[in-house]
Amino acid sequence: IDTWGVSDELPDICMLNGTKAKEFAETGVILNLDDYIKEYKLTDKIYPDAFSELKYNDSIYGIPWEYANYAFILYNKGIFNEVGISEFPKTLEELIEACKKIKAAGYIPMAMGDKALWPADSLAFSAFVNNFVGNDWYNSILKMDEKASFKDAEFINALTAYQQLAKEGVFNENLSSIDNDQRGALYQNREAAMISAGNWECNSIVNIAPEVAEETYSALWPAPANGAKTHNSIVASSAWGFSLGANIDKEKIPYAMDFISNYICSQEYGKKFTEGQGMFVPWKIDYDKSKINIVTQRQQEVALADGVVGCLNWDSTLPPQVKEIYQRGLQEILMSIKTPQELSNEMQATYEELLKNK
Repeated sequence: IDTWGVSDELPDICMLNGTKAKEFAETGVILNLDDYIKEYKLTDKIYPDAFSELKYNDSIYGIPWEYANYAFILYNKGIFNEVGISEFPKTLEELIEACKKIKAAGYIPMAMGDKALWPADSLAFSAFVNNFVGNDWYNSILKMDEKASFKDAEFINALTAYQQLAKEGVFNENLSSIDNDQRGALYQNREAAMISAGNWECNSIVNIAPEVAEETYSALWPAPANGAKTHNSIVASSAWGFSLGANIDKEKIPYAMDFISNYICSQEYGKKFTEGQGMFVPWKIDYDKSKINIVTQRQQEVALADGVVGCLNWDSTLPPQVKEIYQRGLQEILMSIKTPQELSNEMQATYEELLKNK
């Protein structure tokens, strides 16, 4: 999609990641959908906040088709019981101690596969960091109102704590050389006790390793014992949406919009998507909860509990220039190639260049 966008060759109907909305809108390679969304009454159907990642200058450039949770933890309760852990840790400090027991028993405490660079961010850190900084801090970063900085202590503390997890052996040492599916296989094969995950992985576990699914429960990233801005953070994100490439023939637009609004954004599609995949859509649907797989049911109990704080996915909201440094740097943090202070300085330097031209 990046390659097509640069060369202005996007298909008639294409996918848009929120972090690309500004760039693609400014270069004119995707259409402003405001008029079409009004014509097809999509804002009456789709939850308003689901559009937030797909906007630029208050105009909509993408139509969300899923509403997913990311960066929650799936853990094998059987392994936890085997090593003498009766309940999921309540603080990061307790998590580290639990992971020492798990590792001593011969298991990988938490499998991570960051070869593609986004998993350590999107599937873990986006909620992990929110416990340290809170939604107001990150919203300030996105608004560029200069009230928040990547050099702020709370952000550096989050990076430091994330690096500490790696130093304490929470993750597998080859996290930078295996991909997300390989890391999933470690959990499905019962070699790892935990993964930090996204909604779609619940269904995969049930289909690939039903015996592991029976032992799988869900939890949220615990916050530090001291210094947390919030607790119980979980990413609630559309991340991607359907857009129209700017080169689409005008006579095709009604057909494209009909497909998106009446086929994709429909009761029938939403019901099949939810019951069959354990994934959720950003519009109200009627579905049989008993048909949702057991792991998704357990995950939803945690995600919808009182006091849970929804937060944005950094992978689909950060400015691309900052995101590139951040995701590479996050991996380098976990591998102790870079210090938290070095990464925060690099991110802030790039961010300040954007502030000059906002």
